[in-house]
Amino acid sequence: MSGHKVLNRLIQVFIAVNMLLLIINAVKYKSSYVLSKDRVENITAILEQRGIIIDVPLPRVFAPKRKGTVIMPESTSEARERLVKALLCPNMDEVTISSNTNNNVYKKPSRIYTKDNISLVFTDDEVIYLNNTLSSRGKIDSLKAKQLADWFITKAGLDKTFDNAYIEQQSESGQMLLVYYPRFEGIPVFDSQVRFYMAEEGITKAIMHVGEVEALKEAETRRIIYPIDMVLFGIEESLDGLTPIRITDITLGYCALSTEGMDFLEKEIIPVYKITFDGLNEPIFVNAYTNKEIK
Repeated sequence: MSGHKVLNRLIQVFIAVNMLLLIINAVKYKSSYVLSKDRVENITAILEQRGIIIDVPLPRVFAPKRKGTVIMPESTSEARERLVKALLCPNMDEVTISSNTNNNVYKKPSRIYTKDNISLVFTDDEVIYLNNTLSSRGKIDSLKAKQLADWFITKAGLDKTFDNAYIEQQSESGQMLLVYYPRFEGIPVFDSQVRFYMAEEGITKAIMHVGEVEALKEAETRRIIYPIDMVLFGIEESLDGLTPIRITDITLGYCALSTEGMDFLEKEIIPVYKITFDGLNEPIFVNAYTNKEIK
C-alpha cells in the first residue's frame, strides 16, 4: 500500500474516532441534565403526602439556558397598513379608520380599522382582531381550530416567527383558547404570543403580542437551571395553605423578570417554570436560575 493511501486511511480513522467521541460526549451531556424516574416518583409521592396532586408529566430535562430578549416592534402606519391589508381588505379605501385615546373597552389608546364588522385594534404593544360577524357560542374541533389558527398566522405574516410554535389549548368563558408561543432555546417564550378565541364558526378574537426573540448579547453563555423536583419541593410556601390542590400544568419557558428601568420595546427574558393550579386564577412563575417565585 502506498504512503498516500496509508495517510488517507489514517485520516479516515482519525475522523471516525473523533466523531464517535463527539457523539459519546453529547449523549453524556444530555443524560446528565435529565431527571431520573426515581426522582420524579419521589417528588410526586412527597407532594401527594402534603395534599398536592400532580396531574401532568413533569418536565424532566433541565439543560443550561441562556438569557434572551424580546424586542417589540413599533406600531408604525406602514406596519399597521400591511396587517390591515392582509387580514381585512387589500383596498384601504374600503376600511374605516377611527381612534380612541380614552377607551374603556381596550383600556389603552388605540387606532381601530374596521371592514364589514371585523376590526383590527392597534395599541402600543398589541393588536386585537375582532370578528363580530361570528357567534361566540358552540364548540369547535381541535384539529379545525389549529388549522384556522395556522391560516391566520400565515395571513398575518407571522409564520416564520411561529415556525415550530409551542401551542397551549385552554378553555375560557366557554370558548376554546389556543395560545401560540415562539420558541427560544427549544422552549416557549411567554412574553411573545398570539391568543386565539375559537367558537364553532371560527376565530372570534385574536390578541397578538408578538416580538422578535434573540439571545442577550451580554450573556452568550448558558447558565445551570434548577430541576423541577427541587422547584416543587418548596412550592407550598406559594400556596398559602390551599391544600389539597392539583397541579394541572407545568411548563419550562421564558418570561421577563420586570420591565422597570427597561426600554419599553425591549425586555430581558430568563428561563422560568410556569406552574398552573386548579383553584388558583393565575399560574405561579418560578425563576429557574434561582428557584425563587417571581412576584
